[in-house]
Amino acid sequence: MFFSGYYELGAIEIGPMGSTYSFNEIEGFRLGTGLRTTRKFSMHWELKANAHYGFRDGGWKYYGHVKYYWDRKKFNYITLSMQREYYFPGEAVDFVKADNFFFSFKRGVQDKMIDFTSLNIEFSHEFSNLYQVVFNGYVKKQSPLGTLQFIRNAEDGPVGINEFRTFEVSVRQRFSPNQKYYTGRYVRTRIMTYHPVYEITYAYGQSIDQNLKFNYNRLNIRFFKRSSAGKLGYFDLMLEAEKTFGSGIPYPYMRIHAANQTYTYQWYAANFMNYLEFVSDQYAYLIYTHYFDGLFLNMIPLMKRLKWRSLISARVLYGNITDANNPEVTQGLVAFPTDKNGETITYSLENMPYIEGSIGIENIFNFIRVDIVKRFTYLDHPNLPGLGGVKGLGIRFKFRVNF
Repeated sequence: MFFSGYYELGAIEIGPMGSTYSFNEIEGFRLGTGLRTTRKFSMHWELKANAHYGFRDGGWKYYGHVKYYWDRKKFNYITLSMQREYYFPGEAVDFVKADNFFFSFKRGVQDKMIDFTSLNIEFSHEFSNLYQVVFNGYVKKQSPLGTLQFIRNAEDGPVGINEFRTFEVSVRQRFSPNQKYYTGRYVRTRIMTYHPVYEITYAYGQSIDQNLKFNYNRLNIRFFKRSSAGKLGYFDLMLEAEKTFGSGIPYPYMRIHAANQTYTYQWYAANFMNYLEFVSDQYAYLIYTHYFDGLFLNMIPLMKRLKWRSLISARVLYGNITDANNPEVTQGLVAFPTDKNGETITYSLENMPYIEGSIGIENIFNFIRVDIVKRFTYLDHPNLPGLGGVKGLGIRFKFRVNF
């Protein structure tokens, strides 16, 4: 239960416990729970359902799926799922669900969410530990919540849009030579090695709403590699590039860059970026993390006994929005969000890259990591906190069990 968040009762499990209670500005207090079947129910079939209720908005959120495995060892499956959920645009969290209690504590303004409903079919097959392919088909609906509005700047004046309805299909290919995994009942964790991992994802989407017609093609390429640095430890490098092809695409269907307004440290998201702060239809992203092991801290006798480990990390994100999709250039497109004073809070990255770095210590009590994070660019943007009078500086925490 501690690791998975579920309490087992024979053929079913109850949970996740961390999402039983949470809160945010739109939903207020949020209560709920869920059920899923275990292997005692079936080795091939898995049923899962959960529901949550927000006391401020008075709305139910739910998720349910039916999954069939024909190979549990390789996690080859087909899934049919249905979902309704609220989310902060651009929020990306690692390992656990975003409605976890600990992620309820956020900094800055959090008054814009999206009501997301989808019907999804997913097919995943691994041909070997080298090549995996995943197909997805979605029917989606997105509606604005809180102070967020979808407004199109038409020739005869602003026009409000209640919702977007779209259909999307995608295929993701993953190449990971000599890959090994820890395989559990519900998740499969990649064992970190010095072998590279390549991912290519292509998606096609189109509007199914008569009031606003658009379509897009999206190509995403990602590369990850862990490498030895000899006596200096080792480092992880992630490179990602994406291009969205099309014109007249509303910003929710471009890339709203992954941000983090919690006080935890996230691997993929920019840890000092605000939700909805940056949008691109083409970009490149670099994440570099260097682990020094005991190179420096082992020189201090007490630190050597504690087995703390030092590391540094950097994120560099650069992109832009083509004129055909930029509402500040082309008339008739969906406008960027604004704050309560009407000031724009969403930007492109064409002036300069977004850059942040951090210095951290991990393995504190074997599961705590603490980072001092500094943002170096776009410090003039609103709602940017600081520490000790330094704007864009803060402390973030991460819980990770090290073996």
